[in-house]
Amino acid sequence: MKTPTPEKVADLLGLGGVTSVEPLAGDGSARVYYRVRTGGRSYVLLIGPNRAENDAWLRIRAHLERGGVRVPALVGISTEEGWILMEDMGGECLLDLLLTAGDDEARRTLYRPVLETLAKMQLGCTEGFTLATGFGERSYDKQIMILDEGVYFIEEVARGRLGIEVELPQLINELEAMAEVAAGAATGYFLHRDFQSRNLLRTVEGEWAVIDFQGALPGPLAYDAAALILDPYPANSKQLRAALFGDYLNLLGERGDEVRQSWGVVGSFRLMQALGAFAKLGGRMGKAGFLEHVPTALESLEGQLALAGVPEVPTLKKLVSSCRRLWKS
Repeated sequence: MKTPTPEKVADLLGLGGVTSVEPLAGDGSARVYYRVRTGGRSYVLLIGPNRAENDAWLRIRAHLERGGVRVPALVGISTEEGWILMEDMGGECLLDLLLTAGDDEARRTLYRPVLETLAKMQLGCTEGFTLATGFGERSYDKQIMILDEGVYFIEEVARGRLGIEVELPQLINELEAMAEVAAGAATGYFLHRDFQSRNLLRTVEGEWAVIDFQGALPGPLAYDAAALILDPYPANSKQLRAALFGDYLNLLGERGDEVRQSWGVVGSFRLMQALGAFAKLGGRMGKAGFLEHVPTALESLEGQLALAGVPEVPTLKKLVSSCRRLWKS
């Protein structure tokens, strides 16, 4: 996409004194981002081709703000162009800070306020949040788990990337058994759907802000916790992941039991979704930087499938083991 001119940005968004428009690194979607500079300030311009997604971003941003969660302030909109101009919060994302943090204890210290933000978002932004607030077709359910996450992993990683012949009917039976367990957890909470280290910013004021929330759905507590704690990007140790899980459960109090019971299966589905995305974006779509996180995600997935509460899934476990072996070779 051609970079918008300062004149067009100024004209469409009513922003005076625009001096430059600079491309920013994007995510794995079709959205693109620019830093817009004026004489004394800077802003972030999001350009999204999907109007329904843009509208969802605006509704969810307002909902999170009402719930006390730090999100980018809205500066201007050009609906027809798909432009959303927002505050430039500055600061650094959680991933950048983790990669320079050093040992596990330093990383755990960074995570503590982020876990507090997660619990605040989940418990404080559930009331009034419905499927219609976003733009998803369904709440997080068994169909999403089986097809959009489990089969996604099988098709993109095992079949598509590694060329493994799979026993699909048996695998689907096992995914259905896992989804049945996951579906037993309480649901209807605010679910960001991609609450990971690249989507959390520490602002220059020291606050933790949430971004990239347009895919939010009603769902279970465990999913966003898994996205954060099992996040492949920082490649955290098993010991740190266990400590963070304990910290999160302490924040939830009695609701922690809901997460404990579904942690193995919900975490597995989250990792399968991430693996499918890494293989698709880094492989078929040729976007750099995604494939390198596959080994960490496969190791975590193998660990999740071994946890108590996960039903017997021998075919899936064998497939994950094969993926780990072949990916390293």
